[in-house]
Amino acid sequence: MKTQLLYIAIAFLTLAQNLTAQGDLLVSPVRVIFEGNKQKEDISLVNIGNDTAIYSVSFVQYDMAENGDFVIVDQPKEGQKYADPYLRVFPRRVILAPHASQVVRLQLRRAPGMEDGEYRSHLYFRAEKGNKVTSAGFSDKQKLLSVEITPVFGISIPVIIRIGNVRGIAVYTCSTRRLFTVRLTNLAGLNLKSGKVRVLFTSPKDTRHEVYAQKELDL
Repeated sequence: MKTQLLYIAIAFLTLAQNLTAQGDLLVSPVRVIFEGNKQKEDISLVNIGNDTAIYSVSFVQYDMAENGDFVIVDQPKEGQKYADPYLRVFPRRVILAPHASQVVRLQLRRAPGMEDGEYRSHLYFRAEKGNKVTSAGFSDKQKLLSVEITPVFGISIPVIIRIGNVRGIAVYTCSTRRLFTVRLTNLAGLNLKSGKVRVLFTSPKDTRHEVYAQKELDL
């Protein structure tokens, strides 16, 4: 029984890594990467709610802050390459009955002379819901107005086009630095409250070893 439960837990965790949800919309996969000869990707949308929902599909642009958060971009910054000019998505509007699913197809249209690097955009699924205003209890002495507010949910997934070789931690090209956290392994007998930590920035393992930068930090 314990073995069966372990297999179920592993299967659930594996599935969760490929799904993302917001409101009543479930989206899979959570990221799309075009590289090599890949030309298309099918994205599954599932309405896990109890009401029929309508979703519009569009592209949005984000920049990455130093802490890894995303902020919406109104005007493109110098050096940033966006993916949406080279992508076609259809349909652009999806109507989903309760617990129904549909596939949205994303197709890459490469252009001649594209520079090496990563082209990024986010595919945005937005629920088309608004406020409902109704009258209630009108009389000569008083007039009441009932307002029913329905929250509008949206979810976005990154779409990346890779031209040439790109490797390493995700850093948007318009950013000058990227802050991230690395969890250290606390080995038996190792004191992490004193001493030094040496950090090395090196070439990938499958290439000729080269140290790009290094730094010693006092604990």
